[in-house]
Amino acid sequence: MSLWGDIDAVSPTRHQWFGSGGPDGGAFRRMTAQDGDLYHGDSERAELGNSNYQTRSNGDLKTFFLYREGERRVTSYWMRLPANFPINTGKWQVVMQMKQSEPAENANGTPVIALQATDGKWLLKQSSSSGVSESTRVLWSAPAVVGSWVPVVVDAVYSSDPSKGSFQITIGDVSSPVLRTYNLKKEVSPPGPGLQVGDSIPSHLRLGIYHDTTLPGTHVDIADVQIFG
Repeated sequence: MSLWGDIDAVSPTRHQWFGSGGPDGGAFRRMTAQDGDLYHGDSERAELGNSNYQTRSNGDLKTFFLYREGERRVTSYWMRLPANFPINTGKWQVVMQMKQSEPAENANGTPVIALQATDGKWLLKQSSSSGVSESTRVLWSAPAVVGSWVPVVVDAVYSSDPSKGSFQITIGDVSSPVLRTYNLKKEVSPPGPGLQVGDSIPSHLRLGIYHDTTLPGTHVDIADVQIFG
């Protein structure tokens, strides 16, 4: 909790920490969503990350990390989908979000950036607008791997302005092109604390499993989360 700020799951037991077995033999975390684990709505979820761009009284973040307008950051982590992960379904399954944060007015809706594991692929998805949006589009895809640890690296310049933002993701040994696009959302009226209408909303990092309720319960393993820049 002190690191991530929140465990978004129906029970803290949906989060497990293992001292060995990670990609380098070290520690890793497991996030499990079981059937019926409805948390914050009508979808099954077990994620790490606190949706809040405000800081504590001592200046510390309330979440693992925030991505802000104009910043270049490299986010690196390892992820493992279990061998029985329902990867070939056509239903949606989110395993990573860089999502606009509360208490912004435009914090809801589709995440501005998300990584899904579905249709046998990793799907990099983007909200269809940097404004208010309830739909997404696919920016890039690559074949997905189950049962093995896979490194994921995101190198991005964060902006709600498509002429200033850039995004490149590498999963295993496959890299997307450098995508010139927005990767933050814009605030709307009435603006959240510290923001004005049109400002870029800081995004926060979320890792775990968030999926359609018709899918079977499953888990995602996460290790060595680091952010540089």
